Amino acid sequence: MNGPLNTDPLSADHRFILLGRTAFLAYHLSMFHVPAHAFQMVLKVELDEAARTAYLEDLKKPVPPGKRRYHSLRSSPQAPFPLSKIKSGALTGFTGEVERVLADTTGERAFEKLADVTVKVLTSGVLYFEPIGTSDYPAHFTGLLFGTPTETFLGHRLAKPDHWDEVREVTTVTPQPSQSTLDGVPQVTVPSLRDTLETGVDLKKQQSPFTEKTTYQAELTPHNGGSASTLSFTTAEQRWWNSTSLNKK
Repeated sequence: MNGPLNTDPLSADHRFILLGRTAFLAYHLSMFHVPAHAFQMVLKVELDEAARTAYLEDLKKPVPPGKRRYHSLRSSPQAPFPLSKIKSGALTGFTGEVERVLADTTGERAFEKLADVTVKVLTSGVLYFEPIGTSDYPAHFTGLLFGTPTETFLGHRLAKPDHWDEVREVTTVTPQPSQSTLDGVPQVTVPSLRDTLETGVDLKKQQSPFTEKTTYQAELTPHNGGSASTLSFTTAEQRWWNSTSLNKK
């Protein structure tokens, strides 16, 4: 996804999964073997009115049979940048497109432009920024909790290849973390679920370990350390899944 004249291996155009209906979040789509994309990142963002309307209206439409629907923000290939510029505050936004993403059961994805977009990263809107591929697989599912008390999301923390990337909306989070806790993107561990891919299953046939509309018992630990606490949540809509291009060399 590098721009045609770009020579900086950490500078590229980027895709982010677009999340939320009232407050908007952008979750960076990582790739283990591409240095520019070897980071997990969660941002609080604002969209211009036309792009916001196009996205929210598309959410109301039915999902085609046999497909999963996601939404993404793609920054302009003509203006590549390293994610570190957003982290440092040197870059406070970007232009690009809002896209509808339709995925089939084999993991194949089609990206369709809905609208041009101007994305603004809110002040103190860089909630999480960490390199991926730097740790061993945890003993159990380990994720990142973020969002708002009314729209809360759980992403899979990426350890090393081969792994999967997923974001789930979660509901009935008990006890409900405060906004300040969610802004800190705490770590959530689910002892009943594996963290690795299913052994012997092709990357294109991998499936989420979560069952939709199921309640899970978990532990929550602040991102910067501290005492763990118990937590339960119910899984809702899958907002992103990737077990293929994430691992592609």
